[in-house]
Amino acid sequence: MSAEHLHDPGGKVRIKIQDGIRGSATFSPCGRYRTVLAREWTDKKEPRFALWIGMNPSTAGPEVDDPTCLREVKRTIALGLEAYIKCNVMDFRATKPKMLLDPGVQPCSSENISSIRALAAKAELIILAYGTLHKKLSHYGRDVVQALHADGHKLWVLGTTQDGSPRHSLYVGYEAELIPYLPAYLQGGLSAS
Repeated sequence: MSAEHLHDPGGKVRIKIQDGIRGSATFSPCGRYRTVLAREWTDKKEPRFALWIGMNPSTAGPEVDDPTCLREVKRTIALGLEAYIKCNVMDFRATKPKMLLDPGVQPCSSENISSIRALAAKAELIILAYGTLHKKLSHYGRDVVQALHADGHKLWVLGTTQDGSPRHSLYVGYEAELIPYLPAYLQGGLSAS
């Protein structure tokens, strides 16, 4: 049994990846964490890709998409890029964000931020799309944004929520354009607490 099948993230929606697209994913040995999901539609050795950063992984794997990933892949193709890579501010696999607050759940593995930083260094675009996080989990988003900002990366979003978080891609129409993202704590020198 593959690591992917050792943990059930819940949910039933699994969509076969589109013809002509190759998929891969990196899971922890226990299957609870997915640090990277990738889709390619070119034979180039080093394709130009968008790195999308969501809230947390759900059912998508090497051969299946979930609704969010399917939408982001379509957007990435429309941007003229050759691959899609998905990471998340928390890499615990769960279809319901409330599961991230369950007793005994560690929402983020120790490898998550270093994996994001390594991929960001090679990405054509970095798109944040994790939505509003529960206040007990908001530091995970802040940690990722601070790390990417410290590395000098330009960050993009499809809009922001009332609290200034990057909008979740599943809830934004295809007509929305990418806009630069500067979190509130970096605007005017506000505290990052």
